[in-house]
Amino acid sequence: MSFIYQPKEIIRKKYQILDVLGKGGVAITYKAIDLETNSPALKDTASDIAIKVISLKQLNNWKQVELFEREAEVLQKLNHPAIPQYIDYFDIETDTDKAFYLVQQLAPGKSLFQLVESGWRTNEREVKNIAQQVLEILSYLIA
Repeated sequence: MSFIYQPKEIIRKKYQILDVLGKGGVAITYKAIDLETNSPALKDTASDIAIKVISLKQLNNWKQVELFEREAEVLQKLNHPAIPQYIDYFDIETDTDKAFYLVQQLAPGKSLFQLVESGWRTNEREVKNIAQQVLEILSYLIA
């Protein structure tokens, strides 16, 4: 079993992969759905989730696993409407590898990079609005 997934593949008989959201140095993040909570009658992009996966084979040292586990612990404790909700954390081991999974709500919308690349331009009022939202989140995180 590989920890690189293709669309329609299912993880733990629960999460179905839809697409790859991004790849970093040690992790791959997938867009997926939770098959237990997402019935065809309730099909909605608000139920999309993100699954971040790191594989031991891809890691340079154990510190990366510790940081990944800490990320899961911190996300589990957060409860803010602008921060995607923690859903699950687990690992899967095979004969040749072990991977760790962090599941959370998928944040709706596009990244700032995607917006700018598509030609989006802003004004001072919008910049202030974005800054205000970021400051509210930061204020929550340090409280």
